[in-house]
Amino acid sequence: MGKINKVFVSLMFFGFFAFLSFGEVEADQQEEKEVQENLWDKVVLRIDDGPTKYTEKLVETIKKLKIKNANFYVIGENCLTNNGKIDEAKSKILKQIIEEGWTIGNHTMHHPELTKTKKDYFLKHPEEWEKEIKDCEELLFKILGFYPKSFATPGIPAGKNLPEKLREVVKNLNLEFDLGWTIDSSDSRKGKKILPPQEVAEKIKESQGEIIFLVHDKKETASYLEEINNYLIKKD
Repeated sequence: MGKINKVFVSLMFFGFFAFLSFGEVEADQQEEKEVQENLWDKVVLRIDDGPTKYTEKLVETIKKLKIKNANFYVIGENCLTNNGKIDEAKSKILKQIIEEGWTIGNHTMHHPELTKTKKDYFLKHPEEWEKEIKDCEELLFKILGFYPKSFATPGIPAGKNLPEKLREVVKNLNLEFDLGWTIDSSDSRKGKKILPPQEVAEKIKESQGEIIFLVHDKKETASYLEEINNYLIKKD
């Protein structure tokens, strides 16, 4: 075999194996991507207490990670400027949330902490409890053009420990209680550390059904989700 032919054959072999190697890398990347998407598909991401100045970055991250199911529970006063007018920037991001196919829910106007004292106050003055909900409802209607149907009681999952009299107020407003959560990130629990990203990822991987994962609209939430994602796509 001539020198030129030998060189040609060598190049052919090199090209063939390089093609195989490239194909394997590409297949691995595709498999990794599918794993990532499938795992996030098990999650309903619940984001409470927005909108904030961090919501835009959070929305970008959720979109980047291709999280299909996200519920944003909004505090009415957070949608307003210091002068009590609708904040246009926050109004815009709320509209984008709807455009992305995610949902927005009512989380009261001022997010009252429902201590025993506060519950007793609202039981004596149910009209004040109703106002907390209706003011947020009307504000969201002005921004979105429709009334969100879901309501999340501050600090109480699915309204389970809410006094019946106050539950009735919610029902009479034709609102549905939230579904609570499966995993609490503890990112707003006083005296508790945030749930480590690796632990969250493990819980998602191990779950056989849908997961409702609670986080809050804070500065570090976007990077927290990115860290969880890194563990989700990491091969065991």
